[in-house]
Amino acid sequence: MPDDVDTIRQCVGRASEAPPALKLMRCWRVMLAMTRDEAKNKAHYEYNRI
Repeated sequence: MPDDVDTIRQCVGRASEAPPALKLMRCWRVMLAMTRDEAKNKAHYEYNRI
């Protein structure tokens, strides 16, 4: 599970200089790649927290 959160953090960090819509699209693709619901929920919470 921590790996999923780290993936989102790295994604947001890499995309921080991109326009918000592009940043959201990049991170959404990462979240969609996670198949477990709890992984998606944790990733979504982590993304919203940043």
